[in-house]
Amino acid sequence: MKLFFKTYWTCFVSFIIPVIIMIGVYLSQGIYWNSDTSPLLGDGFHQYVIFDVALRNILHENGSLFYTFTSGLGLNFYALSSYYLGSFLSPLVYFFDLTNMPDAVYLTTLLKFGLIGLSTYFSLNKLFKSIPKPLKLALSTSYALMSFTVSQLEIKTWLDVFILIPLIITGLQLLITEKKFLLYFTSLSILFIQNYYFGYMTALFLIFWYLCQISWDF
Repeated sequence: MKLFFKTYWTCFVSFIIPVIIMIGVYLSQGIYWNSDTSPLLGDGFHQYVIFDVALRNILHENGSLFYTFTSGLGLNFYALSSYYLGSFLSPLVYFFDLTNMPDAVYLTTLLKFGLIGLSTYFSLNKLFKSIPKPLKLALSTSYALMSFTVSQLEIKTWLDVFILIPLIITGLQLLITEKKFLLYFTSLSILFIQNYYFGYMTALFLIFWYLCQISWDF
């Protein structure tokens, strides 16, 4: 256990720093676990939490993952969930009831910021081995808490994109330099499954990234 912690303590720190900072940000706004102030904002209040409740009911065997009659004459719930509920953390709503669903949003949002920091630190370790660990931690935290991610608190599904992008870039680099395709194929496939909206934009970015990489070889 000590050897494991000694080896991977920086990974834990890269996860926990963004979480602690976001807890402080929430506290400054009077938001905490089971607080009277809701973390639900904008679309998070009008759309996302409603879909979270629907998924929670389905996971408790009260509905179908493929079609729902809770909206008008009914709609394709699978298609809806591919955008609004595509996050791999969405099933956590199973453990919450209807009255504390804001706490589910609070928890999953904090976890996502932590995972953004962790995935970025992992990628920096793979791509830039010579950079000191404290600088990697600073860079991963900066990426996790950049203004765009924090401004998207109301659209929590988009936060998953920033968990995956560092892994996709690392996977592409491994594909180019070492002919290893597993990380690239897996992470990019998950992104398209979770969020096609950001998927195509990321794919366009990867084209330019690849062109930059091969241009450096000339």
